Amino acid sequence: MEQHFEFRKIRDFGTVMNDSFDFIRLEFKRLGKTILIYILPFFVFTGILLAYSQIRMYGSILDGSAMDSVSSLYIRMIPSYIVMLLNYTVLTTVLYQYINLHRTTKGNFEPEDLWPGLLTVGLKMLAVYFVTFFIVVIASIFLLVPGIYLGIVFSFFPAVIIFEELSFGTAMNRCFAVIKENWWQTFGIIIVGGLIVYIFSIIMSVPLIIATALKVFHAASNKTEPQIFSTGYIIASTVISMFQNLGYSLVLIFVAIQYFSLVEKKERPTLQAKIDRLVEETNE
Repeated sequence: MEQHFEFRKIRDFGTVMNDSFDFIRLEFKRLGKTILIYILPFFVFTGILLAYSQIRMYGSILDGSAMDSVSSLYIRMIPSYIVMLLNYTVLTTVLYQYINLHRTTKGNFEPEDLWPGLLTVGLKMLAVYFVTFFIVVIASIFLLVPGIYLGIVFSFFPAVIIFEELSFGTAMNRCFAVIKENWWQTFGIIIVGGLIVYIFSIIMSVPLIIATALKVFHAASNKTEPQIFSTGYIIASTVISMFQNLGYSLVLIFVAIQYFSLVEKKERPTLQAKIDRLVEETNE
């Protein structure tokens, strides 16, 4: 039997982050295999699409066709937004299904066991991200603060949908109940996770930025047109994009462990389960 990670446990701010890294360390081999099977092929495909989309948009800017209006530029960015949405959907679906299976089997499972129901859950996650994005954007249009507030509240939306299997309406109300009196702590955890991912993304991008700058400098010295978007650039951009998206899994793990911590703190389901078992054993 595999070593079991206990999700349902009351944790403070620092413990949430420390235990998140402990979970990654404990599950590194099996989680890595899961990523290779379910996530990596999709990220490679979308990374190539994203690279070509950026090339086309850059070409339009150079020839002036994208400068006709700001709206036309946003329209050209739509494929990038769709790719990002799909990437987050796939990553969240696989990672949270992995956590759910780990929790229900007490760590005794294989990556192949995730496949049943994965497509159905993925469609739910796509709807979750679409609804959440729409609500947060509408709230932000009126005032920025409500948008930020709702964004943190609904960070629990995917967890509630997968771990508790609730309907959309019930899950949204459940998010408010779980995060009540713990919004600032959750906000801090997400900010720290986001900063880690942001720094990681910058580090990953440095080699490509340097290589591109050298190409531009060399072309300027020779008074020629810089050939930035080569095959090597596409490959490098795809790899970097892939790892940057995978980095977001750290934030998802932070949120999942914070969710279980708050549920345990408010409702003590683990304690209640132990009491129920003692009652059953006494009755027997």
